Amino acid sequence: QKSIAVLMTSLLLLAGCLGTVDDVVSEIVPGCDDETALNYDASADNDEACMTEQVLTEAIDGFLSLMDEGPSIGETAGMSQYFEGEMEDTPFEATMTIIVTADSIYQSQVMDAGMINYDIAIWAVEGSDGGTTHYGDVMGEQFFMHSEMSMAETLSEMMSDDTEGMDGEESEEGDELDVDPSMFDWTSGNFAYDAIVEDSGMVYYQFSADLSLVGMPTEVYTNTVTLNSDFSFRSWSVTVDGDMSKITILTDSEISDIMGQDMSSFSDQMPLPF
Repeated sequence: QKSIAVLMTSLLLLAGCLGTVDDVVSEIVPGCDDETALNYDASADNDEACMTEQVLTEAIDGFLSLMDEGPSIGETAGMSQYFEGEMEDTPFEATMTIIVTADSIYQSQVMDAGMINYDIAIWAVEGSDGGTTHYGDVMGEQFFMHSEMSMAETLSEMMSDDTEGMDGEESEEGDELDVDPSMFDWTSGNFAYDAIVEDSGMVYYQFSADLSLVGMPTEVYTNTVTLNSDFSFRSWSVTVDGDMSKITILTDSEISDIMGQDMSSFSDQMPLPF
């Protein structure tokens, strides 16, 4: 276990872009009185904000369950998965995002692979008549259509058995994505604290572990996870044979921005025949 002094060292490196060290400490590292905690402070009397190994384990377990089982019925959850690597010797980048709420679902795919580029986003929203309204933004072409299918039927169709959990492990065509969390034996290594990192104005706890591939104990790769300041899971990333994958769990604010998009300018199309 590492003490608050190690955290302070990381904070000093970030002080130039995040403000004073005292400001950051009071915001993300309040200190606690648990000697086993990463943010232990001998002068603290707080036991409600302790970053311990158990907290990290619970956050990772929750992430793996979400990837494997998807969100519970009625739960709001969202994630994006970023890929970077090569496809048939051509460099490519791709980002896939999915959001599920009690009465809507969102999916998007953005890909840049040289000659192949696309940007597609689809919203499906429950209608007052029991059907579903589909909003689409395909390469800048915005439209909406209505379907008599219920939201439950639409959700089942969009989250079909061809896609396991939330991580898009296999597409309908059977093309498997190269890197995902299920590839790794998460019990094969122990996560160690790295640093507090800054990304897009937010600060996170970062941890890393060398994990082996399932059934291949000699194939070991460094997996990196970050937690939000409230110790909830934020992201996982790894690079395997030149292919990098990163999964980010969206915050409530990020989900609201996507699901609250103004669609009043989308053009009406013919109703779907189902």
